[in-house]
Amino acid sequence: ILCHNGAKYTAEALEEMMRENRRKRRGGEGRMPVREIIAAICIIMGLLVFLCATFGVFRLKYVMNKMHAAALGDTMGLFLVVLGLIILSSNVFIIAKFILIILFFWLTSPIATHMLARVELLTNKDAEERMKDK
Repeated sequence: ILCHNGAKYTAEALEEMMRENRRKRRGGEGRMPVREIIAAICIIMGLLVFLCATFGVFRLKYVMNKMHAAALGDTMGLFLVVLGLIILSSNVFIIAKFILIILFFWLTSPIATHMLARVELLTNKDAEERMKDK
């Protein structure tokens, strides 16, 4: 006889209760909960966006195009990955931290990209020629 929270159970009864709780948490036998599937899809899509942005940074020739690929990839990729983590999380404080991460990144990333673009325009003498329509 085992004691749990002041009640007395046999080992078989406790094992059965634990099996039942596992089934309830997992959403049935062998099934993955919909919440985890949606979170996995968001995280995988975010990683694919990061991968595309990485290819854009390495494949494009002009620095402004590279910055554009990096900025869009970072913003969308980070949003999708953090959204997947928010879906997986059940703690309100952790969700609030994830939302603050997204807001901080969305506020600082455009400013940093704008500053880099200004430096490029001020220091590169060929910038105006590259931007003209051909």
